[in-house]
Amino acid sequence: MELERPVKPSDLMRATLRWRPFSHDDWLFEWKLDGMRCLVEKFGDEVALTSRQGKPFNRSFPEIVEEVAAVPGDFVWDSELAIGDARGPVSFSRLLMRSSTTSPRNIPAAARRHPARIFVFDMLLSGKRDLRQLELTERKARLRDTFDNT
Repeated sequence: MELERPVKPSDLMRATLRWRPFSHDDWLFEWKLDGMRCLVEKFGDEVALTSRQGKPFNRSFPEIVEEVAAVPGDFVWDSELAIGDARGPVSFSRLLMRSSTTSPRNIPAAARRHPARIFVFDMLLSGKRDLRQLELTERKARLRDTFDNT
């Protein structure tokens, strides 16, 4: 599947390293997850999960593709792909193992052993509208609305 890319994987937001604790009323802070940044694109029935480096994740994480496909509308999200169940911490080493599993025969067992989760941080496109010129708080509100309507 080849999607036209209005947003490139390299456009995904990067964390800012600080040597000291930092706080400011004009900043938004999010949890640092031990995962891989993931561009999520959905246009029509086509879904693409792509790493910041351009590596496709669809074959390794078909359950995530299926869940994204069930969300109504066309969109592009900035997200983090992680491995871990809802009660435990995420594991980067298990994520690396899982992301390298591409054989359709091995994926179901890998998904049971190492369940994947996607954490969505930002909505970059909604339908054909590029939202990147909007304030982050407005984009996050639109993202929330996407899930409130499902």
